[in-house]
Amino acid sequence: MTTRGGSTQAPETPERRARWFRALTSVLVREQHQSQRSRRGARRGGAAQAAPAKGASLSAAPFLPLDAALEQGGHAPFVALRVDGRIGDFLIDTAATQSSLNAEFFPIGATRLVRHFSLPSFPGGVFSVADYVGLRGPSGSKLGILGTDFLSLLSMRLAYDGPNLQVGVTPASCNGRLLREAGFIAIDQKGFFSADQSLLGPGRPNVPILRMGFGGELRFWAQIDSGYDDRLYQPSIDVNAPLFEALKAAGAKMTKVDDVTLTTCVGRESRAIWRMERGGLDVFAEAGPGGAPVAAFAAPYLSVKQPNGCGGIAGLDEPAAQLGASVLRSFGEVVFDPKNTCVWIPGHR
Repeated sequence: MTTRGGSTQAPETPERRARWFRALTSVLVREQHQSQRSRRGARRGGAAQAAPAKGASLSAAPFLPLDAALEQGGHAPFVALRVDGRIGDFLIDTAATQSSLNAEFFPIGATRLVRHFSLPSFPGGVFSVADYVGLRGPSGSKLGILGTDFLSLLSMRLAYDGPNLQVGVTPASCNGRLLREAGFIAIDQKGFFSADQSLLGPGRPNVPILRMGFGGELRFWAQIDSGYDDRLYQPSIDVNAPLFEALKAAGAKMTKVDDVTLTTCVGRESRAIWRMERGGLDVFAEAGPGGAPVAAFAAPYLSVKQPNGCGGIAGLDEPAAQLGASVLRSFGEVVFDPKNTCVWIPGHR
């Protein structure tokens, strides 16, 4: 419980923070639209008209292009956005449920209300402020992290072409028929990632996944973590201890190739890196047994995340994994469609 000015308030929870964020965004969007209609009406003799759509898309809704880049030698996607008069790199982090700003540029506090934000359809929003010591973006200092509190309310297209990246967003849902005709396959996100948080499983963060498996029996889910820049070993898949043991029990052959030291929320820790040598890991469109794989990773690198107090997949009793950003890049193009509760990947892989 917290007390402010003598009044007692309920403790902040992710659900209350999400409701507050949606309510605030609705007010800011309404204010922006009213202002835009007033300006257009004044220019056109009082007749307010909708602005023409911009951008191109594989769906019925046009994707608005953002200024996007990859850090040299890396896989994590960045976009340039303006916040309250300052422009800089934002990491697109699909595994972060709370967007944040860099304490190098904004005073640290519980939350910061931003009323001028250049992300399409969001004139403002609520951010936490975090210390980004040692973290950089393609143009230098990283201004912020864009998480699923914003991304779950947008459709987003990531398209990779060698060292180049294209990012487009739209507040509209995608057209599944057009995407299927273009050769994309929908990965069901029910229980994991959606614009409608009532569709999430109990206690689940709003984070997109791939549905994966090994052999004929073992199935598990893997969070898509676009902020996890797996440069050293590609593709890198972090697995929790239950999944690592389940893979061994299912006959997966793995060879230890390295020990690495990582910095986590509790300090530095050592992890072993293993490479799968037989069978690889498959991707499935739907949950449950049966069905043919729609993609596969023949020889991924695995890193076991042990429980350490940081939360996430490491503390779960069920088998689970976390995918590095190189996995997204390996697909060439990925479309996040939270309003239809799915993620689209190319069917040719």
